[in-house]
Amino acid sequence: MDLQQIIAAIETTLTAVSAAISQVQSDLRSAATLNDVKRLNSLLASLQATEFNLQMQSANLKAAGATVPALSAEDVHSLNSLTADIDKAIVNRSAVAADADFAADVFAKAKSIERLVAG
Repeated sequence: MDLQQIIAAIETTLTAVSAAISQVQSDLRSAATLNDVKRLNSLLASLQATEFNLQMQSANLKAAGATVPALSAEDVHSLNSLTADIDKAIVNRSAVAADADFAADVFAKAKSIERLVAG
């Protein structure tokens, strides 16, 4: 997997994280209980932190040029699998009414991608 493919995977993940943030913000407006508000605010903060970290990784990779170490075959497989899962989550979100489970799923996969590309 070359530098451009890694950047593309991060950009795809950022799109999904952004959609998850929007979904959680929407869910917050209709939260029924204080516990729901707390849970959604926690998820929102985690998603926003992940978004920021991925944006920084993307910027660093774009600035780094060719000085990116190659990923192992296992990491490439994991990254490809996680990216495919993110793509499916985006498609499923547009086909089915999404909720905080969508955001939590995107968050978990985004964190895995973030760890993979951080080395």
